[in-house]
Amino acid sequence: MKSIHEHFGDLMRAYEAHDYRRGLRVARDAHAECPASHEKTFFWLACMHSLLGNQADAVEALEAGLEEGAWWAPKTLDEEHDLDPIRGAARFLEVRSECERRFRGAREESNPECLAIRPPSGVRPVGVLMAIHWRGDNSIDFLARWRPSTDRRGWILLAPQSSQPCGNGIYCWDDAERGRAELGSHWDGFFATEGVRFERRIIAGASQGGRLAFELAQQKGVPYLCMIPSFPKGYRPSPGPDGSFTRGVFLLGERDPANSRSWSVIEELETLGASVETRSMKGTAHGFPPDFSACLDGILDELS
Repeated sequence: MKSIHEHFGDLMRAYEAHDYRRGLRVARDAHAECPASHEKTFFWLACMHSLLGNQADAVEALEAGLEEGAWWAPKTLDEEHDLDPIRGAARFLEVRSECERRFRGAREESNPECLAIRPPSGVRPVGVLMAIHWRGDNSIDFLARWRPSTDRRGWILLAPQSSQPCGNGIYCWDDAERGRAELGSHWDGFFATEGVRFERRIIAGASQGGRLAFELAQQKGVPYLCMIPSFPKGYRPSPGPDGSFTRGVFLLGERDPANSRSWSVIEELETLGASVETRSMKGTAHGFPPDFSACLDGILDELS
């Protein structure tokens, strides 16, 4: 059986090929094999059905998700173009209304969290890596991609989780200012509480979390890894308090549609004299490659 991350990679490959029938098969397989991720797979099913013109099935997938306890932030529903064919349907509007109600309740109860995962017994800690999740994920699921490398190499892994829900058990950093404040508090709090003196410190993040990783790294004066970052249009990078930029790596998917905005930021950093390296993940779009652990090994060595 495949993990939800492997199914997501399969889904994206089908989606990029406009093979929505294959995408629907992937979504069905993921739904059957990953019951803990139904908030994602119900949404995938709805998108694939919608793209195939199966409007009733698309709405039914969302309704089934609601019945099981899943929900999605109104912003997620509103900005997902794959759902445009069903957007005006009365039943879809009822789904959105219920999601809005659940979203408000979850937002009132949610608090920021941060896990500190130490290396296995017998592995000496060598440094601290913060890995900031992307939109629509949580700290537990996100850190699973990083642990094979960090555990083996002795890194303490900080896995923050946003206080901003965007679905049942999944979170986002849509309010970037609030996110920066939470992440800075997690970072400072860890070192203040633990009294750790490691010189090797890196801040990393993917997609929406990649932008925040870059910004927090400038504030804290440490190297960064921006993986498939998602920068707003017209974004201008700002240096740290001393007026300089820390060194870092941009890890871009070869076929990522967000690359044009990333390259704009990279080019400006190079113009300003910042030390930045760009690497491309062959065959990858906006996601993680199968060999991410090996790729991360090299980046950790380079930045620390």
